[in-house]
Amino acid sequence: MNNKMMNVLIIFCLWISMANTEKYLITVPFNKSIPINCTGNSVIKILNISTEANSKCAPDKCRLSDQENRRTRNSCNGQIGCNVTSNMPNSCLLELGFFSLSYSCLEIAHNCNFENSLCGWVPSSKSNGTYIWKKGSGSTKTTFTGPSKDHTNVSETGFYVYSDANGGKRRDVALLTSGPIVSRPKQCLSFWYHMYGDDIGRLKVFQLNNVKGKEKRIFLKKSNQSDAWYQATIDLNKIVGTYQIRFEAIHGNGPKGDIALDDISIVNKKCADFNSQCRSNPGACKGTTNHIKSCQHVNETIELTECSNIYMNIDKSSLRFEPKFIPIACSAIYQQINDSLCTNVSSWDLCTLDMSKFIQDHPECFNRYLMKTEYECEDPQETVMNSTAITEPAFTSQSRN
Repeated sequence: MNNKMMNVLIIFCLWISMANTEKYLITVPFNKSIPINCTGNSVIKILNISTEANSKCAPDKCRLSDQENRRTRNSCNGQIGCNVTSNMPNSCLLELGFFSLSYSCLEIAHNCNFENSLCGWVPSSKSNGTYIWKKGSGSTKTTFTGPSKDHTNVSETGFYVYSDANGGKRRDVALLTSGPIVSRPKQCLSFWYHMYGDDIGRLKVFQLNNVKGKEKRIFLKKSNQSDAWYQATIDLNKIVGTYQIRFEAIHGNGPKGDIALDDISIVNKKCADFNSQCRSNPGACKGTTNHIKSCQHVNETIELTECSNIYMNIDKSSLRFEPKFIPIACSAIYQQINDSLCTNVSSWDLCTLDMSKFIQDHPECFNRYLMKTEYECEDPQETVMNSTAITEPAFTSQSRN
């Protein structure tokens, strides 16, 4: 066999050898090590190291540095077995993923008819505590003052709240304060008041700015208004963050000065719309507005500021993590987060999403990127032979004879 045919055969054998080399691809989760091994006389050759982000929330920007690539190659190339690890401090593999959530808010930001409770309204006193708001039904203790029926049901068994003028003295102040309410661009405060008696003092209403620590009087009525319920509607001021409503009853000159309140509501509409729509069609103010938090970073604390917890409905089936990992352990963690959403807040509070404790305990369930490593097993002796064959000339001086 001449040299030309010999070289062609060597190259053909090399092609067969290279074509039969099997490649392997492994996925390495966050902060994990995956062992790889070759059999027989073959050793590992790392072909490619890459990252993968199974998420549509943001472009894939994770690129391992040359140093991080070399570390994996140097620890594995030429070895029968090694551990491929994604534990790379300060690398982009540490970046966290995202989540999305849907929820809705009732158009009514607050509503209380005092039938079952005070709905979070807190009574207090600026004086010695004897003049204070109380829950009542039917007539009050003192004749010729206060209502005889509630406004909601127009019934002697229905409930309302009132400031009992039997307690306290002139100019004492009884306070009735709401919890924090989420401010919206359009909001109307509606309430019904009853001010009947010769000793009626004053009724004031304030909107408290929780952020700036300021208050603004938005309503004032004084003296005897006759034995009847009257409605007041007030367009509220838009405030950044939350606010509170405070009713103040100022004691008059004697015991015939009971002031009563019923059916307090705050609707996310202008009062003109409230009066024209809600009173003629109560169902018009019982709708909901839908909200979506999409592609939120899991390591950020997020406050659902559109409404307080009592008027919020979270679609827990909509909680999605990006990327979502398959291991059963992560599925259990996701379920724990789902079950805990907004359960540690009172009815007035804003719901705050903070997953830091879950991330700290189970970071592998929240990381954005996976590391992928492609390798093959090669025979060192074949590699040397093939390398020599490639360097031999295809033709010699003898082959031309």
